[in-house]
Amino acid sequence: MDLLILYIADQNGITVTGGDIAEYKSSLMKRGTYSEEELDKTLSERKLAHLALNRKVLAFVAK
Repeated sequence: MDLLILYIADQNGITVTGGDIAEYKSSLMKRGTYSEEELDKTLSERKLAHLALNRKVLAFVAK
């Protein structure tokens, strides 16, 4: 699945910015899934970027 997400992102020029990562992190905290402290301990910046990319690609595919 990860390879498919990366392929779609590459083929369609979908990238993730620092703002996308911050927005994704904020959405996790708003849902009560994680506190900021838990996020910092649990998820690396790279993992957050990957999850934000997944979100953007899935939104693209849904359109």
